[in-house]
Amino acid sequence: MKQIAVFFEHPGVLDYPFDSARYLNSHRELGAEIEALGCEYRIVRHLDTYEGNGRFAKSWRFQDGCVVDNGPLQADVVFDKGCFTPDDFDPVFNCRAVNRICTDKWETYGIFEAQSPFSILVQSKTDLADALARIPTDFKVIKPVSGLQGEGVRIGTPDDLRANGIDMPVIVQEFLDSSGGISGIVEGVHDFRITLLNGDVICALVRKPPPGQLVAAISRGATMSVIERSTVPQSLLDMAMLVDRQFEGYGQRLYSVDMAMTPDGPRIIELNSRVALRENKTHPDFQRLKQLLARVLVGLATDV
Repeated sequence: MKQIAVFFEHPGVLDYPFDSARYLNSHRELGAEIEALGCEYRIVRHLDTYEGNGRFAKSWRFQDGCVVDNGPLQADVVFDKGCFTPDDFDPVFNCRAVNRICTDKWETYGIFEAQSPFSILVQSKTDLADALARIPTDFKVIKPVSGLQGEGVRIGTPDDLRANGIDMPVIVQEFLDSSGGISGIVEGVHDFRITLLNGDVICALVRKPPPGQLVAAISRGATMSVIERSTVPQSLLDMAMLVDRQFEGYGQRLYSVDMAMTPDGPRIIELNSRVALRENKTHPDFQRLKQLLARVLVGLATDV
């Protein structure tokens, strides 16, 4: 039977993201979809367990609501939810190019500069003051070159930002004013996410930061609402499709486009190729995503 392995960076079996019961259950649900299609879904962790050519010294599986040891594993497909780039093993989903572009925010900016906030790469603390001065908005944004879930993102005035220690390198950006919201969908500051699988819009959601804050990350207390696909404004769909045209040549792909609606229209905040799987009970779109994703992963395995 073909083996589909989901790869996470952290070494412990119940480390991130399985330290969250809802994410553990979401992957159990994806595993059930994969097994219904005749393949097995296994968990692998950390590059120290990787022996090359798709073989891992350790793996785990779901059994009776638990995660149990599965011994060594020869994977037919690696579903990369970490940073799996050790050798030329293929297939890996998403492919390295898609993961790289979505993970490296400076590379994202290089491709989508016209659709993104004005940004400057800062390599040293001595260049930070100059970069902050060149950003035209009163509020500035500092974010790490790579990262997820809003980690390390800071928004404020230059004095606010310089008052705290900053690990280099960072990207300094203009602040996107999304305070006007999106008519009929959200009031005030927001982050609008469209998730695409092979160019098809699978789901859309909007996130709002806690009162008085500006970073709309769930890990930092933001609230989330699922938006019916039929009600997504065309300008946001057009922006997502513009991004996808850049990715068509990379084959099978799953990623999200995070945007803000500004007075000048939608702008890209960032891309995310490590899309969080959410429980089926949250919304039918999340079950649909798992069903479609299972077909893609099984298709990759059976084409080997």
